[in-house]
Amino acid sequence: MITETILSVSCTRFPEKKAIVTDSKWITYKELDERSDNLAVLLREHGVKRGDRVGVYLPKSIEEAISIFSVVKAGGVFVLLNPVLRESQVEYITNDCGIKILISNSLKLRNIDCEGNGFSSISRIFLFDETLEPALKIRSQKLLSVHGLLESSKRCLIETSCIPSDLATIIYTSGCTGSPKGIMTTHQNLMEGADIISNYLNMNSDDTVLSILPFSFDYGLDQLLTTIKVGGTIVLHDFLFPEEILKTIEDQKITGVAGVPVIWNRIVEMHDKRAHHNFSHLRYITNSGGKLSVQTTFRLVELFPETKLYLMYGLTEAHRSTYLDPSLVKSRPDSIGKAIPNVEIYILDKEDMPCKPGEIGELVHRGALISLGYWNDPVKTDEVFRQNPLKPKETLRSEKVVYSGDLVKSDEEGFLYYVGRRDEMIKRLGYRVSPAEVEEALLSMGKFSCVVAVGVEQENLEQDILCYVIVKKGVTCSQKEVVHFLRGTIPSYMIPREILFKETIPHTPNGKIDRALLRKEASWYVKEQRSACSDDSRTVRCC
Repeated sequence: MITETILSVSCTRFPEKKAIVTDSKWITYKELDERSDNLAVLLREHGVKRGDRVGVYLPKSIEEAISIFSVVKAGGVFVLLNPVLRESQVEYITNDCGIKILISNSLKLRNIDCEGNGFSSISRIFLFDETLEPALKIRSQKLLSVHGLLESSKRCLIETSCIPSDLATIIYTSGCTGSPKGIMTTHQNLMEGADIISNYLNMNSDDTVLSILPFSFDYGLDQLLTTIKVGGTIVLHDFLFPEEILKTIEDQKITGVAGVPVIWNRIVEMHDKRAHHNFSHLRYITNSGGKLSVQTTFRLVELFPETKLYLMYGLTEAHRSTYLDPSLVKSRPDSIGKAIPNVEIYILDKEDMPCKPGEIGELVHRGALISLGYWNDPVKTDEVFRQNPLKPKETLRSEKVVYSGDLVKSDEEGFLYYVGRRDEMIKRLGYRVSPAEVEEALLSMGKFSCVVAVGVEQENLEQDILCYVIVKKGVTCSQKEVVHFLRGTIPSYMIPREILFKETIPHTPNGKIDRALLRKEASWYVKEQRSACSDDSRTVRCC
C-alpha cells in the first residue's frame, strides 16, 4: 500500500461526503479522487516518471491537496514549497532536488523569474488559473493552465509500480549550515504516521478537523493525511486572529485542532473571557513544534474544559515521537509524555550511554516513522541517522535510529521533559530557524560587515530572534530600510524581533564568534533593558 490508498479507501466508503472545506467552497471525496486522477494523467503525459520530483508552490487549499495526491498517483515525489518562501528560497529548493514540474498559480509566480538558471530543471509549470495572465505568458513558455482539464470526466490512470519503501515526499526544513535540508520521507513513513497518530487521537469519520498549519510543515501534512484516512472532513483556515479561530471552531462544529505554541499562546492571551462560545463538540486539541508553558497549558484546559489536550513532541526526520495522555495533563503539564506506539525513545549522553532519571541527554528515536535521511547530503545523514548504539554488535541486521539534537530528561516513571536544543537552531512560531539564514539575509543587504543572530527564550517559552550587527564604515542605515528589505527577502517568521548595533563582536580564543556570550547578553537585554532601550536610536525594531 502507498499513500494514494489513504484517499481511495475513504472515497469508496464516503464518495459524496465533503472531504475538504474552505471559506468559499468544498470538495467531496469522489471529486478529490477524480481530479487528482486527472492531474496525475497530465503529469504522466508531460514526462513525470517514478521518482521524479514535482514541486507544489501553492497556498494551503483544495488545489494543494489535489496536487499532493496527484503526484503520488503519478509515481512522483511531491515537494511542498511553503507559500511564504521568497524567490531565492524557492530557487534553492528547486535546484537542490531537481524539480521537474512545478504546480502553482499566477499569484505565487508573479514576482518569480521561472526562466532563470535556478529553475532550469523545470520543464513545465502547471497553473490553477482559468486564464493565464498576459504578463506571465510572455515571460515563460513553460506555463499550462490545468483548471478546466481537472473538472472534465475522469481520465484513465494506469496504476504506479511504487512500493511502501519508495520515496513519497521531500520535506524541506532549515539546517545547521543555513541551507534548507530536504528530508526524504517514504510512503511507509506517511502511512504509518497516519495510522499511529489517528489511532492514539481516536479519530473517526465523524471528525471535522480544523487545519491551521501549512501542509509543507510535516505536522500540518499529517493532519491532512490522518483526516482523509479516517474519512473525516478537514476545514482549511489561515491563522490571523485568535477570535476567528474560536468562531470557526464553533460555527463549523470542529472536533479536532492541531497547533503550535504561538497559536495557543495568542488564543489564551487574546481571548475575550466575556465571549460565550460553545466548544462541547471539540473533542481534542494537540500541541507540537515547541513546548507550551505550564501557564498556557492550564489556561487551555480552562478555555476547553471538555476537550482532551495532547502535548506532543516530534521531529521532521521521524514525524512524531511522543505524546502525553490527556488524563495526565493537569498532573504533568510540563511533560511531553512517552513514546507513541511502535516507537522507543532513548535518552543518551555524549558517550551514547543511557541517562538515569533526572539526567539530561539527547532524545534518540527508535522504531517506526524514521525517514531515509537528507536529500543529497550523506554526511549530514550519517550524523543524524546512526546505527543503534544499544543493539548488540553481533546482530546481523543493522538498525538506524535518529538523533534529534534535542535535550530531554525523564523522571522515575519514564515521563519525558523537554530541556532545549543541542545545537544553535532557533525555534520560532513553530519553525526551526537557522541563525545562518537570518545572518545571510541581512548581509545580503550590503550595509553590514558582521551579523550574528541568536535565539532568546521568552517567558512563554517561545523564542525571539535578536541580531547583532556592525554597520560598514561610511554607510548609513535606517529602520525603514531594514524592515522593507527583510520583508521582501525572508519569511516573516525569520525576521528578527530586534537588531542591535555594535561597534565590535566578541570572539573566542580560537577566533570564532562567541555566540554563547552574545546569547547571555541578549537574554539580559530582553529581561532588564527592553523598556529602558525602547527609544534608543541605536535599536531597530523590525516587528
